Amino acid sequence: GLAGVKIDGKWGSIDKTGKIRIEPKYEYLYSFENGVAMVDQHHKIINKEDKTIFESESGVFRIYRLDEGMLYIVTNEGNTIIIDKYGNEISKKPST
Repeated sequence: GLAGVKIDGKWGSIDKTGKIRIEPKYEYLYSFENGVAMVDQHHKIINKEDKTIFESESGVFRIYRLDEGMLYIVTNEGNTIIIDKYGNEISKKPST
């Protein structure tokens, strides 16, 4: 697994050996769960390779893990989006 590390006021991640795996560049980096983490006050979701797989101007309220690596995302606006593990949008339902 990866652990958070703060260097010069920015957050990144290190592995068990202490090697930096995600360069410290984020204001916030939340714990990785199921291979993804929210960064920068819940406005972005990254994977363990530091690839952005989802971004929302309003922010992400909650993430649910689905089968086959897909994520069910609820934004702060109430929109629901399903993406695959690469960030490709499968479906989207605007808030009503």
